[in-house]
Amino acid sequence: MAYILSDDSVELIKEIQKDDKEPFKITNKDELLEFAMGVSIIMMGFQGLKEKNKLSTEDEAKLGKLTALMDELKEHQDDIDYEDLNRRL
Repeated sequence: MAYILSDDSVELIKEIQKDDKEPFKITNKDELLEFAMGVSIIMMGFQGLKEKNKLSTEDEAKLGKLTALMDELKEHQDDIDYEDLNRRL
């Protein structure tokens, strides 16, 4: 059975992709991994700020949400329901 991503994860994906001019879709595992790579780069930026004690409370909350998203994607990368995901995006 395919895994349905949480509402929080879908909303965060929407937020990350909000400036895209074209509709964003993830249709397979390769595209999911490509998206996850981009998210990991964002997270590295936040981690750098955290190490320098320059991470605001708001940014710390964003880092927490990104971490939860990445954990969910990693855990369920092989069984995500892409049809449901794209319908909700």
